[in-house]
Amino acid sequence: MVRIRHGIGGSGTRRPRGGELVVEAFEELGGAPKSLKAAVIRAAFGVDVDERAELCRSYRELARHYGARIDPTPPVSPQMKGRVESAVRYIKRNFLPTLGPGEHTVDEVAAALPRWVERTANQRIHGTTGQRPAEAFEVERAALVPLPATRYRPTIWKKARVHRDSHVVFERRLYSVPWRLIGKEVWLRVDPESVTIFCDDARVAAHARRGPGPRSTLPDHLPAERAALGQRSRGFWEERAAAIGPEVRDFVVAVFERDDVLSMLRPVQAIVTHLEGFPRERAIVDGLSKAEIEAVEDAAEAQLLEDRGEVISDGAHGSPGAGGGGGRAR
Repeated sequence: MVRIRHGIGGSGTRRPRGGELVVEAFEELGGAPKSLKAAVIRAAFGVDVDERAELCRSYRELARHYGARIDPTPPVSPQMKGRVESAVRYIKRNFLPTLGPGEHTVDEVAAALPRWVERTANQRIHGTTGQRPAEAFEVERAALVPLPATRYRPTIWKKARVHRDSHVVFERRLYSVPWRLIGKEVWLRVDPESVTIFCDDARVAAHARRGPGPRSTLPDHLPAERAALGQRSRGFWEERAAAIGPEVRDFVVAVFERDDVLSMLRPVQAIVTHLEGFPRERAIVDGLSKAEIEAVEDAAEAQLLEDRGEVISDGAHGSPGAGGGGGRAR
């Protein structure tokens, strides 16, 4: 029995996606066919049966790049698939036994396959055509469409829903979308270098595919009151506090220095953004009691959580200096 270790789609190997196998086949042939059968293309694009909409967009883009026409096979019509299954059966029965028993790596199989194609598969007398495949291809080569000057970049189209943090997810990385689209379904067009996002066929965002960290966020995609939360500099928040009043700045400095181990950035962000929503005379916190300061922090953090779409503790809202505000949500 022949076993292929770490085969395509298995452990340790990335599954080809976005038509990579089709591109490699065209390059091996030296051109593209004028007509592309759509019956057996799902595996080449790495999609499942319930992802046909994504497949359709990806396949159309590939066909357009090569100047080919898609010829869909009617449902439940195996007789119109061009005997493609028989070629797979031929490889299993003729090529795999030549590898010998036991396990074989993908590299070993890849090295043996071209030799078998050249010496055996292309030299046999084909049962249907009565010709050697190598000789028949020399006649058919003229019918191929020349390859474009630029190589096709494998592209994936995928649906996604915009989360309440104004981001979509693709392969465990987050990409921001304008906040007004929260909750809506969008299309992602992904190639090796970029992620472009469309809503109602209009482009709404574009990001580099890779980058530092688990997310790519553009400040313009966030509401004005949330965009500043990406600023993590202590000086930035002390300056904003000073714009409210010197007393507020002193209070923020004291909060920053309250704990020599735990970061106080988020409490400061909550306090400053909360106090900025009030007239200056109501935002002055100098001389407040400990209980009153805690009430300000509770109200500020509750507002921050609400802006972020997170769960808010009961009774957390209140104006600066208000004593009622429920328990602390630390």
